[in-house]
Amino acid sequence: MKKILSKICFVILIFSVLLQSGCSFEDKESINDENGTSSAAEAEDKEFLNKELLECIGKPKSEIEEKYGKISASYYYIGGKYYMHGSLKTAMYYDTDEYNYDIDDDLASYSVCIALEANLAELFMDSSKEYYTMEELVEVFGEYEFIDDLANEEMGPSCFYKFTYGDYVLTVESDHKNPTAKGIAVYSKKSAGTKSIGGIELHEDAADVIDLLGEPESKGEAKFQDATGETVQKWNYPSKGIELEMLLTEYGQSVNGILVQSPCTLKMPSGIGIGSSVSDLHRVYKDGIDPEENFIDHATVVGTIYDGIIFYHDLENKKVVSIIIGAIAE
Repeated sequence: MKKILSKICFVILIFSVLLQSGCSFEDKESINDENGTSSAAEAEDKEFLNKELLECIGKPKSEIEEKYGKISASYYYIGGKYYMHGSLKTAMYYDTDEYNYDIDDDLASYSVCIALEANLAELFMDSSKEYYTMEELVEVFGEYEFIDDLANEEMGPSCFYKFTYGDYVLTVESDHKNPTAKGIAVYSKKSAGTKSIGGIELHEDAADVIDLLGEPESKGEAKFQDATGETVQKWNYPSKGIELEMLLTEYGQSVNGILVQSPCTLKMPSGIGIGSSVSDLHRVYKDGIDPEENFIDHATVVGTIYDGIIFYHDLENKKVVSIIIGAIAE
């Protein structure tokens, strides 16, 4: 499913900037199939691809630690902070707005990996080969899209080789054409950040919501909100236990808030959903719960009431009965 990520890495952001600035965009002769994916063999047919590494995208830190160990190092690059686990040379980019330059591991356990800076030797499971040419990558991933910004005097020369491979988008950045690459940026079109449930996430556009859930069973009237200056509309899926608040702008509609309740069976990346126990909720989100934000007996706030996630629970059964992500107006 195509995403408009609420939190994305610099490599993804720079594509948008370059395209809007009028940089030249070339399509090499495509070998894409009619579905728009590479006609090279799919990931499951590539025994030399490290599928477990790719599948870190979309998983919380706690699960990645179980597989690869604790965070051992970190570094800052334009656009955010990258984290390395154990002895891995591949770096993980997590869905987090706040980080400390001086601390390697400052992430909450439920923070979700949304992109990789993959070491190609680890991705191809071949420690004997460190660098790959673009021609070698084409043999694996199919033809690329080339973005030329080599004439950029302000930011410095750069160009990008973008491969689409199944559900993954992989990008090599260089300051010259036809480079050899040691690493490659990777994100999944199906990945979602921490503030999402069942693949629905904040800021996702209307078309992608419909791809996932179908047309809404009903829509509310578009309403202007004096407090925010925004126009919103409710999309209702009562048979699925889902209510979305859609933000309406001149550019289209996108998800502004998510409310789920019974009979919704979707889960958050952390595994929490309707019917989860309060004890599991507190265990998973223990490092995101601020006592000053939690003053209601029947609700748990992760983050803040303004930009966090609110879990309402039944005091008697101690089960989660509804979840609000983002803004949901009355």
